[in-house]
Amino acid sequence: MLEPLLALPDSVPIYHAFGDHIRIRVPSTQTGGALSVIELQPPPGCGPPPHVHHREHETFFVVEGEFEFQVGDEVIRAGPGAILFAPKEIPHRFQNVGATEGRMVVTLAPGGFEQFFVEAHELFADSPPSTEAVFALGKKYDLEFL
Repeated sequence: MLEPLLALPDSVPIYHAFGDHIRIRVPSTQTGGALSVIELQPPPGCGPPPHVHHREHETFFVVEGEFEFQVGDEVIRAGPGAILFAPKEIPHRFQNVGATEGRMVVTLAPGGFEQFFVEAHELFADSPPSTEAVFALGKKYDLEFL
């Protein structure tokens, strides 16, 4: 049986990878694998290259900042309050195009992909990892960088 969950802002660790501050607000272990929720805080200019999730859908909720999203062939600029759904199997990317650190809450369904960020944090611990190491980690989580 699933239990109710309250994730307070300061109750979860901060992971660092790809230039972002990442908080796993709701891990999939607490939702029976149904979903996970992460909070991303990318600095200006940061964001992943185009990629495809082969397992999970992503829903982005912009809390602070200005972002550019590309989903398939469509490019969208979005600010606070915007919500964008990126279905699995469709190439997408985002970038913080604002002048300050942005903040998004991202829901992944089903859950489990949040562990990618835990492992990425470990990869980035001493120095930036090789592209091959990042691609191999992505493959482990059915994430394909384009």
